[in-house]
Amino acid sequence: TLQLGANLNPIQLVTLLLYKPAGYSLHAPQPGRKAPSAASLLTPEHLANVDTPQPMHPLPRHFRNQQFLLPLPKAASGLVVYSQDPRIIRRLTEDADLIEQECLAEVRGQMVEDGLALLAKGLYMDGDYLPPIKASWQNETHLRFALKRVAPEWIAPVCAALGLELVALKRLRLGRISLGKLPEGQWRYLQGFERF
Repeated sequence: TLQLGANLNPIQLVTLLLYKPAGYSLHAPQPGRKAPSAASLLTPEHLANVDTPQPMHPLPRHFRNQQFLLPLPKAASGLVVYSQDPRIIRRLTEDADLIEQECLAEVRGQMVEDGLALLAKGLYMDGDYLPPIKASWQNETHLRFALKRVAPEWIAPVCAALGLELVALKRLRLGRISLGKLPEGQWRYLQGFERF
């Protein structure tokens, strides 16, 4: 028998897109850990006021059991995904190598000759070849990387192998989802029509 007033609608599982500031850890908050946790920014107060066709009202359950996906180094800033949705979690875990990550690296130093060609061919590091990496200069100090099967934490050693020092790193895009107009330190809901 059904209880009166019972809600038969399935509970909607949500995915949150956060613009993580540099210096924030992706690990859960713990006493004694110096770096603030990015998860501490997942509150109604930090919901971005950006144009989304399907605005949602934040509910306490939206912030429970959120799992971060596709890690980003603590020193880096940029797009981070948290999800409760098993389909999104499976996609960003099992298909992680297929999802292109676009990152902007601020660098200093002088790149070795034919550095971009070496990246495109597959850089030899630590006794093995990395998968090919697409990179292009945005200006004199910023390199844009498009990565598949190479995690963002590899960008610092890749830059070092090319004679460059990584100063700052920002992830701009995961698959087809970009930072867009999301302000730093704020988050928004992944919309139903959006796909990675």
